[in-house]
Amino acid sequence: MLWIASFLEKNGVSCKVIFLKNNFEKHLIQSLIDYKPKFVGISLKWWDTIYSAELISKRVKSFNNNIFVFAGGQTATYYAKEVLENSFFDAVIEGDAEIPLLNLIKKQSLTNLKIKENNKIVSYNK
Repeated sequence: MLWIASFLEKNGVSCKVIFLKNNFEKHLIQSLIDYKPKFVGISLKWWDTIYSAELISKRVKSFNNNIFVFAGGQTATYYAKEVLENSFFDAVIEGDAEIPLLNLIKKQSLTNLKIKENNKIVSYNK
């Protein structure tokens, strides 16, 4: 996450990395209030983080359904279709995230991405 945040900052996108800790829901909501993000990325690197990633995405969408919530990581990539069909995520970035994420945020050509659009999953590949 820190590498991706650094890459985004170098390319003109302001971002914050929030490490959730004890009483994570209060910390999450306060961060959403303080930073007013348009995008929220959640790491879904390992299979054993599926539940917590889903819970966080649900809380973000409950707070503000207009926030674009996406996942990235090995598990998100491998199970992209299932993640989108069974969660509150708007998109999954597949594979290396730097360029696809920058393009998504800057509304440029989309690659390595699956997005939920009108309850359908749309794939954007190279």
